[in-house]
Amino acid sequence: MRAVATVDMTGRTENVEESVNVVFYDKDDNEVAVVTRSQNTPNVTVRVTVSAYKLVNIHPEVTLEDDIYYTSINQVSPASVVIYGNSETLAAIDAVSTQSLVLPAERGVVTRDLTLVLPEGVSLKRGQSSSVTLNAVVTEKTGETTLEAPLIYAGLGNDLVIADGAPTFMTLTVSGPLKQVEQVTPESLTVKVDLAGYGPGEWELIPVIQGLDLNRFPNVTVTLQEQRVRVTLTAPAAEEPEPQAETAENP
Repeated sequence: MRAVATVDMTGRTENVEESVNVVFYDKDDNEVAVVTRSQNTPNVTVRVTVSAYKLVNIHPEVTLEDDIYYTSINQVSPASVVIYGNSETLAAIDAVSTQSLVLPAERGVVTRDLTLVLPEGVSLKRGQSSSVTLNAVVTEKTGETTLEAPLIYAGLGNDLVIADGAPTFMTLTVSGPLKQVEQVTPESLTVKVDLAGYGPGEWELIPVIQGLDLNRFPNVTVTLQEQRVRVTLTAPAAEEPEPQAETAENP
């Protein structure tokens, strides 16, 4: 024999506590009439807790030891969970956070299991794990700046001069990891143009960047905004003879 107490929850959104009749069935699932000693139909008090549910994203609480020069892409698995609670509580929740984690200031991949931090009055769906797996990719922030570096002319023939108007500085673009870019100074760079073998005339020459310490700045790229330098070479102007003073003749 089995007993069934039925509560109609249609349209109900609040907790329920009420007395309902109990219906008995025999082994063949036929309803059996049962009454108490007082000739009443048996009843019981049933309490039903009504909970709403909501699918929310998981937001990992991740920071960096150095967030000036490093950044991270953070993904968690699973990316969302189903939470239970009353409707008013769930309406104010858009995401569930995790325990906090500080990532090191170095490039690489970090994998950690993090425990979920649930708001008060909220629970997880039965069977869901209370932790998630974080995969964080830490990279260096990149930056770019422009610098003015002196232009050096080398190899000029002894019988030539550089005409007025030739550039003396060149604009460079420095890009790469922000921390390294900020340490590159105009004093650490020069631009060279080799004039060896060139005679009088107007020339367009390819400048070469010098001075960048690749051991110190292995991931920095320096480029010229102007790829060529226009230079005019001329022979030095002939010196005019100095006029000689006239000498008076004796009568």
